Amino acid sequence: MCPGSDTLGTLGVSVISPYRYARSDSAHTDQHDSLGWVNYILETTWPHFRTAATSLVKNIVAAEVTSQIRARNTLGFNIDIEVQTEFDIGSQPPHLKNIVATHTGRGMQEGVELLAHLDMASAEDFHFTLSISGRVSGLPINTSVGLAKFSLSGNACVLLSPLIDAVPIFAGGKMYFLDLPDLHFEFFGMRSAGKLLGPILVQAVQNCAEKVLQSFVVPGGIYVPISPIPPSNLMPIATPAPFGYVVATVHEARGVFGGDFSLFSKETSDPSVQIQLGGTTFTTSYHTNTSNPKWDPPESGFLPLFHHNQQLHIDVSDVDLGDRRDLLGQFSGTVQTIHEMVEGKDWLGMVLTPDAAKAMPDPRKKMEVLLSTEFLEVAKLTSDVGIVDSIPAGPEHEKGGPRKLSVDYTRLLRLVSVKLMGLEAPDEFVEEVMYSTASVTADAGKPPKNFNKEKKGGLWKKGLETLNLWSSPSGGTLKHPPMKTKKARAWGASQTNPKGSFLHNVSTHSQLMIERLAVEKKMPYGEIAKIAGLPEGQVKLLVEMQRSLQVVWYQAFHRLLEYPGGVVSVEVSKEDKTSLGKVSVDLQE
Repeated sequence: MCPGSDTLGTLGVSVISPYRYARSDSAHTDQHDSLGWVNYILETTWPHFRTAATSLVKNIVAAEVTSQIRARNTLGFNIDIEVQTEFDIGSQPPHLKNIVATHTGRGMQEGVELLAHLDMASAEDFHFTLSISGRVSGLPINTSVGLAKFSLSGNACVLLSPLIDAVPIFAGGKMYFLDLPDLHFEFFGMRSAGKLLGPILVQAVQNCAEKVLQSFVVPGGIYVPISPIPPSNLMPIATPAPFGYVVATVHEARGVFGGDFSLFSKETSDPSVQIQLGGTTFTTSYHTNTSNPKWDPPESGFLPLFHHNQQLHIDVSDVDLGDRRDLLGQFSGTVQTIHEMVEGKDWLGMVLTPDAAKAMPDPRKKMEVLLSTEFLEVAKLTSDVGIVDSIPAGPEHEKGGPRKLSVDYTRLLRLVSVKLMGLEAPDEFVEEVMYSTASVTADAGKPPKNFNKEKKGGLWKKGLETLNLWSSPSGGTLKHPPMKTKKARAWGASQTNPKGSFLHNVSTHSQLMIERLAVEKKMPYGEIAKIAGLPEGQVKLLVEMQRSLQVVWYQAFHRLLEYPGGVVSVEVSKEDKTSLGKVSVDLQE
């Protein structure tokens, strides 16, 4: 585990420009068919993906349905059913259009990125059925429900990186979405499942789809290594750090009609604004019985930005009992587009839902949100900086905060990065650590002296009780994706066919010995090369491959902290959720 620390400094609102943080040197757009080969690859490989997706979806659906039923039974319901899943995604692959090829990065991050709009609709041979048998509240049930069809659209990327000076040129490839794709379902048979079970199954299917797609939203995705490059060199590509944060601040809204109904007055709402960028969502607190809410002080969300083409999604909803949200208006656009529209701070018009449009008393009026945006660029801290408690206010903060935002209080911001490599264990314990996962938490330390944090917000009240949610320091609720690794995979001597062992016919045992001579004995690569009879560059590669690790994750996690200090904790658990141990690292500088 290797925790690091960066700082976020503001360069003023004018810095949101693709020329400031675009990673590209050159780009080529597919105006005709020059990149049609990409769709050809999809068509060729689709039968294999079709087979792989079948077992994946079955496992996820079974786990989610079980989880939903268990949750209902803890509330006193009596659901005892068996569910059999039949799934086939069909023979029709997605289609890519408006393809743009871009040269990205430098050095070990150099690559070629293919960005395209992806459209997919269910084929005639698409099949997704849940066969249900058992009892619900004591009554027998035997029926089938499922999806009749679906459609999917979104901005997809394929990154071929890093580039290497040897065949196959690309060391690996990563597929991901810039934002959560639009997915629409058409169910069948839900009425036959009854009023209790039907909604549970609908929710389970929707949750499954969202979980799968969310895992592909940047910085997520699936990375497939091709060449034996040191895995640590692939981490910035497989799990990159954000190159900046968008600070979206909600001040007020107007024209928010359509949520509630009154016989004696015009319709009002309990409005709340939700802003999503990639896998992170910021939600403001809500105001009751009003069409013109004002957040005083304004509420801000810090949203990580990984790609200059990511979309900022803004939803205005009416909040009902139980945190149910009825969408009234929405707006989407790239970060650059929205920033230019509000020019730092301005009213942004929403696209109304049909119900909200009917409730608007005057068709000429608009539903609008007063929004301001700001971009914070990630900057490296140098070792001579030390603890930063205060910096004079100004347009630039090269060393971090404190910063004055519209919420009128001071903060220091840090981006902490946790890099998880893997585990080294004796041979007899390899089975114990195989497929293990690691959970990462990052907690802020104590605020600096005279840190002013008088802020109301983040507590939602709805007449019955106050819900304690994870609150953004600037009000509202900020939800990050969970920081949990994938299952550890075999590495080093625990692999049946170790990667890299074919290089110069070096055995696994020899690789381990070379690594230990370099790491434990501090022997120079040149001396090891003479002993092993290998080129010095080959020895360096073998050491960096870290063959002594029995299982590996090679994932990085990044979390924004309010001020210097804090604690990072990592807990490793077996596949059955049993904890194998926990370690904490103090980030005090």
